[in-house]
Amino acid sequence: MEFLSNYGWAIMVTLVVIAALATFGVLDPKNLLPDACLFQPRFQCTDSAINSPDLISFAIINNYEDIKITNVIVDSEGLLYPCQTVLYPNATETFPLAFHKNEEQSFEMAGCKFSGSARKKTKYFVNITYLKTDGFPYQSTIGGEILAKLN
Repeated sequence: MEFLSNYGWAIMVTLVVIAALATFGVLDPKNLLPDACLFQPRFQCTDSAINSPDLISFAIINNYEDIKITNVIVDSEGLLYPCQTVLYPNATETFPLAFHKNEEQSFEMAGCKFSGSARKKTKYFVNITYLKTDGFPYQSTIGGEILAKLN
């Protein structure tokens, strides 16, 4: 009986330790992955960062053709509501934003309100709505993902 109770206590302590590690996010596989920024082949992400609790920035290269960006939205399960305010390096730029082939453009999304923890990596979903400039001007949306935690 003493033998079984010793093993019982050892198993109980092991389960408590595993539960504590899982609760504090140590065993979360997302935290073990490197930061990533992925877009569909038409755009290539060159940089991304979560700079403060209300500022998300990323830079992309247009590998497609000349387009005009009409809207950019960043959303996530870690945000109370999507980020829609774009801060440009040049304050005179507004939508629609001309984005030429092989050109790089940086975006800073402000006004984000986080509901999650800054210690955990979060996946952010980026939706860029654009118009083609040549031929029939139809509107299309391209998506991307940023996996990062607050710097």
